[in-house]
Amino acid sequence: MSTPSIKVAARDAGLVIAGEPLAVDLADTIRMSFDPPRDLIQDVQRNEIFWKVEQPQLPEGAGAADLESTKRLRAGIRRLFDAKVDGAPLDADALHLINQFAAAAIAQPQLSTTEERPVARVNWISETPGALSLAVAARSAIEVLTGPNADRLRRCASHACSMFFVALNAKRQWCTPDGCGNRERVARYARAAVPI
Repeated sequence: MSTPSIKVAARDAGLVIAGEPLAVDLADTIRMSFDPPRDLIQDVQRNEIFWKVEQPQLPEGAGAADLESTKRLRAGIRRLFDAKVDGAPLDADALHLINQFAAAAIAQPQLSTTEERPVARVNWISETPGALSLAVAARSAIEVLTGPNADRLRRCASHACSMFFVALNAKRQWCTPDGCGNRERVARYARAAVPI
């Protein structure tokens, strides 16, 4: 399943996430622009749905993480992403938390071959399928914050939205073109159509 397919599967499951890197999708499961914030994984069932939708971004053997750990990791990721986007120093407690979760699984790269070419694969070792999912999500956060697209992490330009995204297109301003982007275009059109 590709990331556009994750977005469709999420929408069909009632989750509004954009099919971004795993850590970004996890951070976006709480809407901070509402008072009180709107939690898309507020219970065990919704949490399990999130991990099922994200399965294409997880390695073989990963499964739904427990709700409390998922929310703790999400809070740490959000603190780091907020700081990065705002140009503030990264929170030391959040960094420690991300590193703890990332260390909960060991990745063993292995090289094998087919008749045509060498093939790389990774064997993962963790205590539970949920711990593996959390470790992969934490490593995704590390990649988002330090990888080649680290300077492209953005918060949606809509004041009514708190979603993050990685702007592979430097001109991208909205979390999703068919969500906030479309609402902004419609509002802009309505403002322009009003006679003076």
